[in-house]
Amino acid sequence: MRVLHLFDHGFATHEHAMRTRLELGLADEGVRVFSALPESLVDASADADELFSTSLHYRRAGPFTTRRSRAAALIASLEERAPSGSSERSVDIVHAFGGLVWEMAVEIGRQTGAAVVCEVWRSGLVQRARSMRSLAGQGVPAALAVPADALAKELRDLADLPVRVTPWGVSRPAADEDAPADSTFTLMIAATGRDQPRLRAVIEAFAVFSSKHPGSLAFIDGAAADRAPVWAWIEELALTDRVSIVGSFAEGRDLVLRGSALLAPEALGEYRSLLLDAMASGVPIVAAADPRVDWLCDNQTAWTTEGTTSDAWADALEQLVATAGTHRKPANDLIVSAREYVATNHRITGHVAAVLGLYEWLLAEPAIPFATARQL
Repeated sequence: MRVLHLFDHGFATHEHAMRTRLELGLADEGVRVFSALPESLVDASADADELFSTSLHYRRAGPFTTRRSRAAALIASLEERAPSGSSERSVDIVHAFGGLVWEMAVEIGRQTGAAVVCEVWRSGLVQRARSMRSLAGQGVPAALAVPADALAKELRDLADLPVRVTPWGVSRPAADEDAPADSTFTLMIAATGRDQPRLRAVIEAFAVFSSKHPGSLAFIDGAAADRAPVWAWIEELALTDRVSIVGSFAEGRDLVLRGSALLAPEALGEYRSLLLDAMASGVPIVAAADPRVDWLCDNQTAWTTEGTTSDAWADALEQLVATAGTHRKPANDLIVSAREYVATNHRITGHVAAVLGLYEWLLAEPAIPFATARQL
């Protein structure tokens, strides 16, 4: 089986760890994986064969490059890597990660006869998912993959497009050891900047919290500062010596997982594997309550808060420091239950098996095109 994973810039950046885990697992199952990234993310070695996938790139959209020509160029790259004399298709499955590449995935499917999978990883893509039939047109076999049941329920009205739940998986650390004793309480604030009222409330709450707990520090994902006036808020609240804006949490995930706690203040209906990594690593999570995100189960995987004010978040931070302490002890009830949740529901092997099962189902005869498919 030859599979093309097609990523837009945002998904490739934020979910590099998930991408790597999935492609390694599929390669172990004998799948030939090709990973296509936008040319802005590909360095000089990107065309070299890697251990478990082959990196490709695609051209950015422009006035002289149509979707059809961009898809054709990527198909040509795939064909160049086909075994000499092979009569097999250049690609069997195109799996699109990130809403900006769904249309191109469908175009590749139309030109090659490959089946198409579109990953619906946030509620913001639900409406676009409903419009996918009009994009396919040519009877391309296709399905939608979602990481959790809540998103599948949002798509329940799709009577003619199959929706499969393929729960994402993460690794569990090799050893469950306590973090070294450290008097500094470090809060890692994971945000995108698209829910500014809640992000502002959390920063205000930290101002109150840090006045009661001298020496505490906070680190904010640089992605949030790209969309929200985070630094202006930090200066206004006189937090420049206690709050830092760091590079992408996705790229510095190991550092993030060494924090005392992870704060997820936004309620956007988005699934990010960083949350699962934190649970598996024993990092307690405090998050905005979000019924669209199955992974956030109050008192099981995270402490959630319904409030959007700084007072509500200040109370949540006090609960955190009182209950979790500064050493992230594995005996803490929340940490233990979160680890059990991940071990039961989000193993890498489970993610790989679910995705591979979806691919095999799509390739089974008879093929199920957009126009006649039925939801599973």
